[in-house]
Amino acid sequence: MFEDVFSNLSRDESIEVAYYIARLLAYRQVLATKTADSIIRKGLSNRESESVRNAISSILDRIKSKAGSDIKDLDDTSVKIFLNEIAELVNTRTQEELPYESLDGKQLLRQLRESAI
Repeated sequence: MFEDVFSNLSRDESIEVAYYIARLLAYRQVLATKTADSIIRKGLSNRESESVRNAISSILDRIKSKAGSDIKDLDDTSVKIFLNEIAELVNTRTQEELPYESLDGKQLLRQLRESAI
């Protein structure tokens, strides 16, 4: 649902977008009196690039469209589903830019634990 948005972002930008989306969804009911645009344009830290702001706006629009309701009306289950999808996309972007072998990491962790005993 958000693949094309994240495909145009760097890993750092993806993490930043995911962070702000998570914050906005976590505080969705508190921020109910604000519009998404006012939060994005005025309520963030002013350090975000235009591409990050546009990505946040696009994702919020897609969430509203998919849910068929305003962000403030989302239930916790829906929020978790959207955040899980975003987390997977950030993880994919991270693996693309910072490749690693999870098996090697697990083996190293096991060795470190065994040597500490």
